[in-house]
Amino acid sequence: MGIKGQPSVFNNKVGLTHEQILELFAFEVNKFPLFGPDNLATPHYGLFRSDTGECIGESFRAGYMPHTSDDVMAIYDAVKVVFGNCTFKATFKDGHILYMGPNNAERRAIAQKRTTKYIDGIFPMMKLLACYDGQAFKFNMGWYRDLCANLSRLKSIKEVNTIIRHTTALRGKMDTLIQQMAGIKNGWEKMGDYIDRMNSVNVNLDSFLKNIVGPRPEKEGSAQTRWDNRIGDIFKRISTEHAILGWDQMTEANGYMTTVWEAFNGVQGYIQHDKSRRNGVQSVDKIVLSDDDPMMNVLENYSNKLVLAAAA
Repeated sequence: MGIKGQPSVFNNKVGLTHEQILELFAFEVNKFPLFGPDNLATPHYGLFRSDTGECIGESFRAGYMPHTSDDVMAIYDAVKVVFGNCTFKATFKDGHILYMGPNNAERRAIAQKRTTKYIDGIFPMMKLLACYDGQAFKFNMGWYRDLCANLSRLKSIKEVNTIIRHTTALRGKMDTLIQQMAGIKNGWEKMGDYIDRMNSVNVNLDSFLKNIVGPRPEKEGSAQTRWDNRIGDIFKRISTEHAILGWDQMTEANGYMTTVWEAFNGVQGYIQHDKSRRNGVQSVDKIVLSDDDPMMNVLENYSNKLVLAAAA
């Protein structure tokens, strides 16, 4: 697999500072009653940003208490206790979203251990999803892959996925938060071992993609063109990575063979970087959208099926 960066060696020379995150989240989400026609009272409440007045999330009953920016910063502080000072990216999309991981300097320090120019190195990246949807916060650890700049995760590995049930007054729950972060940190090795298994299983890419995106439409037209373009983009992405890694190119003669790991990253990379999005979304938002893309569930489930079949 190559060098795996450890989740205990983060520092904070690049990325958003503590003050920048506070500035980005320098607003609260307030709850106000919703009224019907002729000012008719209802049992429903809406959530609104204090700075822009934007309506956030869904409507709720009176008992719902929206979390605050300080609740999010409490998790930020718990992460720093367990992992050190991380590099952060942040956005707000119906809730607070934080990405945490090592910065470029840390990755370069690890890369100095390489014996070749290119290596398939991965580094831990964590994500906090604190939405206003009435559900617990979601916190998980995935990976950032330097070779293709993919940021992804495996939902099926329980050790690197957790929920934070206390969504208000989290500042008073620091001991619990720190324990949860420590559990996530300990799951990194298991996830790395599973990625090694993915990298040890060979697969016919043509067959793999048909199981992910479906067969090519028989009728000529726009649907067939979109299918061809999508498959072509994924093949190109994986072929480029084969060349960088010094692997054999995929040809009809060798059965278009690659590994489950490479095929997974090729499809995930297409979803994150290449898939058309409306309104020119930013890079952090592309990560959010790719994680929620229905194709990702199909991709992970089929990849797991192949890995388990190879081990049987």
